[in-house]
Amino acid sequence: MKIICFSVMFAACAAAPPGPVLSPVILNAVCSQTVAEVHAAGGTDSVRILVPYQTGQLVDPAALTALRERAGDHSLVDMASESAVLKKLTSKDVPYTIEPPNGGPCQWVQQRLPVDHEFFLEVSSPFQNPYDSAEIGVLARCSLGGQMGATWFWITFSDTSNGVMVQSIVDLDISDG
Repeated sequence: MKIICFSVMFAACAAAPPGPVLSPVILNAVCSQTVAEVHAAGGTDSVRILVPYQTGQLVDPAALTALRERAGDHSLVDMASESAVLKKLTSKDVPYTIEPPNGGPCQWVQQRLPVDHEFFLEVSSPFQNPYDSAEIGVLARCSLGGQMGATWFWITFSDTSNGVMVQSIVDLDISDG
């Protein structure tokens, strides 16, 4: 009986459709930004970036503050209201599968955990900016070996008849170290 139940559960899991997939266009935007920064610092025109298999939970109080300030609101925020916004965003978070793009100046390697001295890119699932309803985007955190002192980006995009189109990629002033 237990074997039959396990077989049915396994078949149901195997037949379940995959979750949503993050557009490779978003990763290409981060690639272009990273390659430009590495090249400006005297580095190569090609970069190896490790990326996990799924989006992660990157929305935290520091990210919310950066998004709020980007929207032009520099006032102090009531912690209870910010906590409510954070709870609302995280409760809606659905992991997206990350499928790295093929070709281009970045060599993408899927890796569950960061590796010392390698660029590691973490990306949030898409969400609406709670401080600017016209923006839908993802947070991206690019670090060296997953260490503190990462570069954070807010990448806005829109769905068009030709697919996803990145509208902007902005460095966010987030101190994580």
